[in-house]
Amino acid sequence: MAPAMPPPVKLSESDLVEKISKGDEIPANFILPVEHRPEVCLTRSSDEIPVVDLAGLDGDKREEVLSVIHKACLEWGFFQVVNHGVDPSVQQYMKDQVEEFLALPVHERAPGGIRKGVASQGYGTGYVKPDTGARDWRDYFLLRTYPESMRDYETWPNRDSFRDAISKYTLEMKKLAEKLLECLSINLGLAPNALKDALGELHQDLLINHYPPCPNPSVAIGANKHTDLGGVTCLWQLDDVVGLQVLKDGEWYPVHPKPGAYIINVADMVEVASNGIYKSIQHRAVVNPAKRRVSIAAFYDLHPDAVVKPIPELVSEERPACPAVRFGDHAMKLAIETDKVGLKVVN
Repeated sequence: MAPAMPPPVKLSESDLVEKISKGDEIPANFILPVEHRPEVCLTRSSDEIPVVDLAGLDGDKREEVLSVIHKACLEWGFFQVVNHGVDPSVQQYMKDQVEEFLALPVHERAPGGIRKGVASQGYGTGYVKPDTGARDWRDYFLLRTYPESMRDYETWPNRDSFRDAISKYTLEMKKLAEKLLECLSINLGLAPNALKDALGELHQDLLINHYPPCPNPSVAIGANKHTDLGGVTCLWQLDDVVGLQVLKDGEWYPVHPKPGAYIINVADMVEVASNGIYKSIQHRAVVNPAKRRVSIAAFYDLHPDAVVKPIPELVSEERPACPAVRFGDHAMKLAIETDKVGLKVVN
């Protein structure tokens, strides 16, 4: 029988961030029950996860590129893209601002704290999953970026350069996500705007993840297993530390990020709109004992009142329609409540 876990110590949000940033001990709040602890040392390879050169979309390799994306969506739900068209100067600007932000003392990173509520945003420590009762080993900054009226600048660092970088970067992410949705639509035999139209108004979220070194990665997790809620996710990793893992056929595969690439995954609402042809795949992030990991995820999410249902052309007698989903209900069903501030956030 496994020894009982010590009770969580009641610490403030900033104290918890300080503790994981120092990394010299693991507070009980972050220790997973034995049955939920990750297998950290994987021998499996992620070389099969396709790397797609999007430059080919504009030339005579277009059909080949679309075919690779289609196969990746069917078999993995994940792929990496290079030559993606994101302005490298905007990427560098964003990276510089994130690095400057993380170099600040914890109490100076986000004086506005976390804004509570379903549309929460702000800076804090990792989410809590109800089935584990433990926090993810990370601190994060969650921002609502589109529509622009959702931006709560009181929770953002009071730095013009940070806000400017976010605005420029999220516009690039919007364009990339729309390009990818167009590819997926064409691959499904639909009009290029079919998936975008099915998802409705873009509600983009940006999640800056910081996974500090963890003294014992075998008892903690950076991000517990989950699927993403919306349309597609565009993840940019700012370093080469392997942490992301993808679940396929009951096995976890580590993803080795290519320099400058974006890791793309199909999310829940595209699974619904495609009538299950494309699957939203579970993934997680493990932590490293010696190195930090930093990533920026741009989520193509939906208006809470958006109702997504299978696109009619993808429904047949052989493939009956899956149930329609109201995005706000789906988000609330999968909301995660932190153990400290009563904040519900969507993973």
